[in-house]
Amino acid sequence: MRKAFVFLFPLALALAACADDARSPVAPDPAGPRPAAGPLALAAGSDYVPQRILVKFRPHAPIAELLAANGATFEGPLALDISKLQVPLGFEKMVAGFLAASPWVEFAEPDYLRTAGIPCELG
Repeated sequence: MRKAFVFLFPLALALAACADDARSPVAPDPAGPRPAAGPLALAAGSDYVPQRILVKFRPHAPIAELLAANGATFEGPLALDISKLQVPLGFEKMVAGFLAASPWVEFAEPDYLRTAGIPCELG
């Protein structure tokens, strides 16, 4: 039962994200591609939210020092002790790499958009 949940839950989330996409997922837009708008707008050719990375700090990490040294600011908490950080535009992968190399960080990565291969429009 748990294996089915682990597989089906992300798929259900991806489908729900595309539920209000009125166009057919395989039919191209006759007007051509349109840029996404809103907080999840992507930079050209990217597959992650601009200016945001996700980080899980180790216990007792000097978070303020790590953020200041990398030009990041705390944006808010997520589940499982994961934090959203705001970073300068275009530096998402670089800052995530620097933080991931720190012994105080369990992991750091850009906030990737996962769609399970199902195309949908953001915005």
